Amino acid sequence: MEVEVPADGIRLGELLEELFRRYPGLREVIRGLEERGLRVLYMVNGESADMGRVVRPGDDVVILPPASGG
Repeated sequence: MEVEVPADGIRLGELLEELFRRYPGLREVIRGLEERGLRVLYMVNGESADMGRVVRPGDDVVILPPASGG
């Protein structure tokens, strides 16, 4: 999915809030995982990112749920 961001960018946390407005179920899924002590990883352009990371037009943002396996 694509989300337009201002040319000077927005913080990852603000981008997530926009996604939560569009897709309320996403907030519930992430909240449920975190309540169970499972960490959700956020990445911007292939690098781990916190909520303060600035996202600019053209950046790739990935939300990775916890996974296990072998």
